[in-house]
Amino acid sequence: MEKTQKQVLNRFSDVIGINAFIATTNEARLVYKVSKLTGLWQLDLIAEEKWTIGHYVDGLEDRSIEYDVFVKRHRHGYVVTDYVVRWQNGFIFVTLPNERQKEVVIVAPQICGRHDPLQEPIYIWRDTSGQYYVLDCANKLYKFKTLSDLENWIKKEMPQREWYVIPGISGKEEWNTVIRKAKSYYRPSPDEVVEIIRRLT
Repeated sequence: MEKTQKQVLNRFSDVIGINAFIATTNEARLVYKVSKLTGLWQLDLIAEEKWTIGHYVDGLEDRSIEYDVFVKRHRHGYVVTDYVVRWQNGFIFVTLPNERQKEVVIVAPQICGRHDPLQEPIYIWRDTSGQYYVLDCANKLYKFKTLSDLENWIKKEMPQREWYVIPGISGKEEWNTVIRKAKSYYRPSPDEVVEIIRRLT
């Protein structure tokens, strides 16, 4: 690649995916794929779970793998010999192949990993298929098929931190648009969260 390609992520599903990755993962494989005909790219973040951000290019005939690296987590990011994923000043930076040789730079808002685990935020929303999601930034991304499943989890496991409840979304919306609609609640009770979810999602 002749010059650095910079991609700024602002789609809700991409921002959630990369933040769920840093909330969950200590070791991972990063696979960056491109389609030269379409100009589209895809980044797979692979650990116990798999997150895909960018565009889905796996089905395209000219898809090629540009980078395939294994990374381990350190204090402010993931490294091979230089940082490949790091975060600072409220943003996550993915640099491929590494921090020194930046041929591809992917930038996304950082919402997880900014605080002490006891102060990490929790985001909850429902998508257009009706599934409920909880991104616990101190732990992982949870998925629930029904409201009753979600309510049972809240009553048994609910962390006492700051909650952001987001009205129903498609996942393709812009992160900035979505987060402006979110309602925040500091240390609500399980019953309060259930009532808020029923009202807003």
